[in-house]
Amino acid sequence: MRLAVLLLAVVAVPLQFCGELGAQPPGSRREPVRQNAVPKPSDFFVGVEVSHKTHQYREGDTISVRVVSEVDAYVHVLYRQADGREFQIFPNSRQRNNLLRAREAVQIPAADDDFRWHIGPPFGDERVKVIASRQPIRSLSAKELSEERFNPVSTEYLKGVAQELGEERAPASTTVETPITTFPRNAQLEAGGARRFGVFFGVADYKFSTAVESATGRGNNLATCHRDARKLRELMRERGQLNDAREFTNEEATTANFKQAVTGWLPSVSRPGDTVFIYFSGHGGVANIDSRSTHFLVPYDFISPKALDGLRKMRANRQLNDSRLVRALQEVENVLSTYGEEEGLRRIVRDSLVTDEQFGHWIQALDGRQVVVILDICYASGFATHAEQKEIDDNPKEFRFLQDQMVRLKDIGQPESALLAASRANETSAVRSEEDLSVMTFELIRAVESGPPPLTLRQAFNDVSAGMTRYFATHPRSTAHQPMLYDYCSRPIYLKP
Repeated sequence: MRLAVLLLAVVAVPLQFCGELGAQPPGSRREPVRQNAVPKPSDFFVGVEVSHKTHQYREGDTISVRVVSEVDAYVHVLYRQADGREFQIFPNSRQRNNLLRAREAVQIPAADDDFRWHIGPPFGDERVKVIASRQPIRSLSAKELSEERFNPVSTEYLKGVAQELGEERAPASTTVETPITTFPRNAQLEAGGARRFGVFFGVADYKFSTAVESATGRGNNLATCHRDARKLRELMRERGQLNDAREFTNEEATTANFKQAVTGWLPSVSRPGDTVFIYFSGHGGVANIDSRSTHFLVPYDFISPKALDGLRKMRANRQLNDSRLVRALQEVENVLSTYGEEEGLRRIVRDSLVTDEQFGHWIQALDGRQVVVILDICYASGFATHAEQKEIDDNPKEFRFLQDQMVRLKDIGQPESALLAASRANETSAVRSEEDLSVMTFELIRAVESGPPPLTLRQAFNDVSAGMTRYFATHPRSTAHQPMLYDYCSRPIYLKP
């Protein structure tokens, strides 16, 4: 049985929470223990759309940009040309007020503006960058940056923005970049036809499991998650006809590698119109922070307060013999000496997890793609819901995306996204008694192997749901959980074309 990790609930004293990583025998439940750190909530979402869904523009085409903010925010829109020159296009000489009210979209140029923005040289890879902040951004508010339609932004201005937003007490802000490609009039556009890519993460052996065991008496390793990722990746590469796929298991499944795969590799190999799959099997968790549930994934190198306690205990007992753990403890204590024990520990925990909001911001790098997220973790559908969980589970079709009614698909802020979750937001997820694969992943693999092509995600979900019901009916010692599917894509998602 794979049970919950870091089930956190705020109590009277700030920064005291309950829950800890731990592996359980089948059918067992874990009693909560005290914890002293929690991930810091991330910033708000901003939705950005360009007028061509393909993000490709030929010389002479017109282009417009639509921006909507989740909260009241001061918005600046920058355009970087293929030659590297950068311009502020909003606010501008016609649209000077850049305070956007929550959920009220602005179009650049405005719909009633006679001006049209036409594509011309230089041509190549270009980028629309939106910076939104709850307070005015001084570095971009100079008068000369809004006097024209296109207002050159110097390197000095850009350095000022980076410094201003990077300050410790900087107001909450968010940045979204949307790539586009421009071509000369007679050039051939990139070949059409959707392609398919995937990244598959599975963590069974955690870096600090021995430290957690030293502190609590039991480690946090799992039995099968690395096999989940490996088996599903092999199957999707063959039967799912992926053009390319990358697999990260155990020590490869770090926070940094997860971010790079989602925000670096996938955007570099795919383009708008393609389909990308993001799979994660491992520990998942939830924290109640300021009356808001924050769900998160737990990569290989997550370090918890109990792991820190265990590392210190092992050092005191002269049992800290692994050089990797020695270095890790030194790095942690360097952070603690810089920021203090409480704030330093908060930073360490926050930076070694992947929260739902972080994940949502990362996925925005895949704008224009059909993004399919598959999570075989505890509390998995918490990554899909921002309203009351029961309301969403009972009537998921009433839920809309960030760029529609601004009620998030928590927190995957894309209009072409889907989530297949192993469990509801208040349920744990299980490993099969044979400890070969996790229950949901096993049923998903069986559905893809046996279902005739073309097999859609919806069809596979129906098979997975039925298979999991049969499994739990015949395995009463396992705690049953229900898979959930949230599909808001405008075209079918094919697991097996």
